[in-house]
Amino acid sequence: MTHFDEYQRFLRYKYGFYSFNILLGLFALNLFLGMVMEIQWGETRELEYILLVFSAVSFLVCQHFFKQIL
Repeated sequence: MTHFDEYQRFLRYKYGFYSFNILLGLFALNLFLGMVMEIQWGETRELEYILLVFSAVSFLVCQHFFKQIL
């Protein structure tokens, strides 16, 4: 399954771009909360980053698979 057609590549790049932008936005929001507001919403900073990355990856997976099915 290494060969994809043009439309599948386009969808993969599109959803990857969206999830990357979501990840950048969440990191900026976390930086704002941590530096300016001095709020730590996770138990540790590493847990916060893991949860942010998990949310972006789960968005990517859900968009890719559910758009393929529907």
